[in-house]
Amino acid sequence: MDDVYCGATSLKQIALSQIQVYPNPSEGLVKISFPISEIKNYELEIISLQGQIIYLNSLNSNDVNLLEIDISNQEGGIYLLKVSTGNNQIIKKVIIK
Repeated sequence: MDDVYCGATSLKQIALSQIQVYPNPSEGLVKISFPISEIKNYELEIISLQGQIIYLNSLNSNDVNLLEIDISNQEGGIYLLKVSTGNNQIIKKVIIK
């Protein structure tokens, strides 16, 4: 399983499902592409499997639809990208080589 959705089924959940993370796996430079939708504000977290938050940011998609995050300073392994908007969220697996 690569994606986990939380919250009521809605247009926001559909928009969250269209968020793309690439390349995956990566060397540590991860791009996140956001769909054009009515959702404008996102909360982003990248979390290690030990529960440590290694990246935290609020994003307004009016400003950007493509975000590049450099986590190359982290050890190789599996991380979780949590994208939230209101009561809806999606969790995507991110693999760092």
